[in-house]
Amino acid sequence: MNKEAAHKIKNDLVQMNKSFSKLEFIGSGNHGYAFKLGNHVIKVTDDSQEAIVAKQLEGRENRHIGNIYSVWKHTFPSREKRLYVIDMELLFTSDIQNMQIQQALSDYKSVWFCRYGGSLRRGLNYWDLCKIYMDNNVSIISHVRDMLSKDILEQNEWYSQILKLDEKDRLKNSLYFFDFIHSVYKELLPVYPNARIDLNDGNFMYDCNGNLKCFDFQQYEI
Repeated sequence: MNKEAAHKIKNDLVQMNKSFSKLEFIGSGNHGYAFKLGNHVIKVTDDSQEAIVAKQLEGRENRHIGNIYSVWKHTFPSREKRLYVIDMELLFTSDIQNMQIQQALSDYKSVWFCRYGGSLRRGLNYWDLCKIYMDNNVSIISHVRDMLSKDILEQNEWYSQILKLDEKDRLKNSLYFFDFIHSVYKELLPVYPNARIDLNDGNFMYDCNGNLKCFDFQQYEI
């Protein structure tokens, strides 16, 4: 996906609404394009799962989830098909915040899928992890949180030498992110029980008040 293709998508949007002439292209991914419009992001995507979950979140004021203002489907002549358009809250990250999120997400995945999952005969996949949150299995979540703390403290010497990370900062950051994911699920699942977080570091950013938020969710067919 390139800027030329994004320009065509923008032209299609302008044909629908002249105010979209002020769109600023800010990036693209595997499924679509994102444009800035004031304090909103206009996301054009072919990901039906993301759009379905976003539709359920539409119009809600969220603490841990990027606010979704509207979701609709529109025909894009340049693509010769209908795509989803998601109007959502504009979120931000600095380079330092990106590094913190990447490190915390890496620790989160490692403790769940390698440490805890490695102790299970059949391992742990994304659906298993989501099911733990769906069931609000606090005992397992607390147990894995303790594992995370222990792992970071034991790995401190290696990380401090290789990655130049401070033990206290890393521990605080990773535990905050671990608790944040739990808070996201508490907010998400009552609205859409079959949803799960797309655990990609690009899906976590901060709002204008400095609150970490998550966006881009998938759904499970149960």
